[in-house]
Amino acid sequence: MKKQESTIGKRIKTARERHGWTQAEVESKCGVCHSWLAQFESDRRAPSARNIVRLCKALNVSSDEILGLTEA
Repeated sequence: MKKQESTIGKRIKTARERHGWTQAEVESKCGVCHSWLAQFESDRRAPSARNIVRLCKALNVSSDEILGLTEA
């Protein structure tokens, strides 16, 4: 069993990298400005519920995965 990532930012980054996408590609899918995703992935900023929904749709993952409630 894979060890779960410890922060929301790390789980977001892991989900993005599974697709082989850059931060810019995900930001484009979410319709947001440059550096938006980097702030979440580095844990400098916590995503709001609305942003978690955007990210889950763009990355095709469940909110449970991003929140650390289930494993990838």
